[in-house]
Amino acid sequence: MASNEPIDTFFMVLNELKLLLEYPNQLKIEVGKLRSDATQPEEIKGFIALYDSFNGDTIRIKQYLNETESFIKERIPSGKKSFSILKYAAVFFMFIGITMFFYLNFRNRTKITEQKVVSKNLFRDPGIPIYMSVETKINWGELMFALENESSQKAIRVWKKIHKTSAENDTVLYYGGIVYRKALQPEKAIYYFKSNLKTQSNFNEQSLYFLAVYEWEKGHKTKAKKILLKLKNATNLDIRQAVRVNLRELN
Repeated sequence: MASNEPIDTFFMVLNELKLLLEYPNQLKIEVGKLRSDATQPEEIKGFIALYDSFNGDTIRIKQYLNETESFIKERIPSGKKSFSILKYAAVFFMFIGITMFFYLNFRNRTKITEQKVVSKNLFRDPGIPIYMSVETKINWGELMFALENESSQKAIRVWKKIHKTSAENDTVLYYGGIVYRKALQPEKAIYYFKSNLKTQSNFNEQSLYFLAVYEWEKGHKTKAKKILLKLKNATNLDIRQAVRVNLRELN
């Protein structure tokens, strides 16, 4: 008889995540751990997608999960609602329900993620150095921490708070592009990179670079190359190095 160990293991992990809905802070930690493991099954990735979509709102997540489980239980023939049937029906519905949720709500992101892997040598924004002795009007430390350690949705929330009071700041505009790029929302990212280019900014080269990358990701290699050529002698040495490697890749 075939072993049910993979299904049992998945069900145990998913059940633990559901139990942790009563403890939002602990759930956040566990989701973070699971997020770092790319080998997780699609159902667990679906749970993480569900968590992100509801911005960690455990009440709404519980409601969604309860509704899905109720739906499948109602469709099991009367008299056959044994523990085993319910158990595997729940697993089956989680597979269908959560994976479909993941597909319907994140298919655009998946497509972008696939487009994104055009090169392993893309420039990566290093962030703004934070010096404890320097006071600034904008709390860049909170945004840098969110970008590096929190979810993309948290980074967007932090950025929006900054943008509300400093909408014309060139650095804020540039990091609008960065946070939305991390969140796989290209239209908004492109908008803020272009907005940054309309200002006199130390981040103009970075903004132009990422616009080139978006052209590359869309398959517009000629346009991407044309933009990158403008950055061949960029004053930012990291951009310059990335551009030279990227141009070789495009050729």
